[in-house]
Amino acid sequence: MKQDGKLREKIAEYFLFIGFGLSGAAALIYEVAWTRSLSTIMGSSTYALSTMLAAFMAGLSVGGWFGAKLTQKIAGLKTAFAMCELGTGVIGLITIPVIKALTPLYMKSFYAFHLSFNTFSFVQFVIAFMIMGIPTTLMGITFPVIIKLFSKEGRDVGVQSGRLYSINTFGAIIGSTVAGFLLIPALGVSGAAISAASINIFTAVVILILTKDVKKLIATVVLVVASSGAYAAIERPFFPFFSYYNAFHFGNYEDAHALLKMLDQTGAKETIYHREGVNGEVSLISYAVHGSEEGLALVNNGKQEAGDEKGFALLAFLPYFMHSDNPVKALSIGLGSGHTLSYLARFPLEHVDSVELSKGIIEANKLFLRPDLFSDPRIRQIQADGRNYLLLNQDLYDMIVVSPSWAVESSSASMLTDEFFGLACNRLRRNGTMAVWIDFFMMTHEDLDMIMRTFSRHFAHATAWYVKGDFIILVGSNSPFPPLEEVVGRINEYYPAVRDDYNVVLAEEGFAGLPPGRINTDDRPLIEFHNARNIITWRSDES
Repeated sequence: MKQDGKLREKIAEYFLFIGFGLSGAAALIYEVAWTRSLSTIMGSSTYALSTMLAAFMAGLSVGGWFGAKLTQKIAGLKTAFAMCELGTGVIGLITIPVIKALTPLYMKSFYAFHLSFNTFSFVQFVIAFMIMGIPTTLMGITFPVIIKLFSKEGRDVGVQSGRLYSINTFGAIIGSTVAGFLLIPALGVSGAAISAASINIFTAVVILILTKDVKKLIATVVLVVASSGAYAAIERPFFPFFSYYNAFHFGNYEDAHALLKMLDQTGAKETIYHREGVNGEVSLISYAVHGSEEGLALVNNGKQEAGDEKGFALLAFLPYFMHSDNPVKALSIGLGSGHTLSYLARFPLEHVDSVELSKGIIEANKLFLRPDLFSDPRIRQIQADGRNYLLLNQDLYDMIVVSPSWAVESSSASMLTDEFFGLACNRLRRNGTMAVWIDFFMMTHEDLDMIMRTFSRHFAHATAWYVKGDFIILVGSNSPFPPLEEVVGRINEYYPAVRDDYNVVLAEEGFAGLPPGRINTDDRPLIEFHNARNIITWRSDES
């Protein structure tokens, strides 16, 4: 019997070591899943991601401090570790449904605090900590508990700490990799969180079995069943109604909440397509407001991609009609809702490369929005990052059309930097033209000047066009443009519907007169950070 007890103790110790690695894996699966889920509401700007990470780390910090106190007062450290794992799993199981259910809170906090960016950021930290705080605090407690467990009986604390830190970090590496590349694409964000919770609960159960703690095993079963019931009660069908990026559409909390309530009551909403992939979460939704005709919206990580069709038509028309010759080869970066590519396909181009990072955006267009673009033999659909594609591909183009999707994060804002403009310029043929879409509605005039100043460094000829809806299209070339009056006349004749929707705001001589000042670079991506603040404060920030 004594030998059986020693063997059981040895097995328990080995499993505690492995279990601490499993705990690290589960922690990073949660971190990836929580961040992905919250980013559909809070956005994925550097500010938003930093806030979420700070909330996650705050819980670990609080847990470490509390665990250090706890280890001085309890004797059953194995059971304490198991209970922390169990608590993390039971609460972690319901976190994603809770995140989705808190839409009214997100709306209320946004409209109450968004005019002060610093206050707003603090409130978002509090909300994120409300969601992550308890499970991350329990994660933090496990470290001092496991250290004390393995450092007893004269063992070297440094050696044991190093071994435990190593296995926990190794688990975290595996967890973060598996979460992003396997679990979320295969099971979705909710499935990834359930997987992490299962790891925690499994670890707790095995330890309780090895320690023969029957009472706590029974309590574990009860808690898991209760948590599963809570999950089923809270979980709702996914519908991306509100995010901080589209809050300005509603104007205030009362209108936003009333619309949400109306859609819930009438059922006049449907998610037609939904994909959670490596590059983000994409949904195609339909809705009808007050008996109106059904509308469609393409939502990419909380950002609505489908914008004004006439504006996207002009993004195709301007570089084509401003070309000094007959362009035959074009590159379009950013598929979005397919409008710009659709208008490019109307021209007698011989070849068009369409580059889009998100597989979900490509699939939504292929299946529902623009299937015709996938049967046109001239168009080659490429899933890739637009900037990296230009770096690796040496082809030259007559036209390059760039439509950064809401330049509030690095993946899109990096297409408004000095380095990107230089790279694109080098991929143009001698008389090639480049057009860039600018969401001016979330910029100051100083920021627009900065982009135009940066853009003009690479093109001997540049113009800026205002598009109805508060957008700007920049067109550049190193060959002279046709007279602008001729360009406008040809566009209006070709597509009269846009006649009253655009005008020149800065001709070539205007670019020459831009005041000296800062430029937007990869090293100092000022536009990315300014946009990320302005989309929250609606340009009302003190800066």
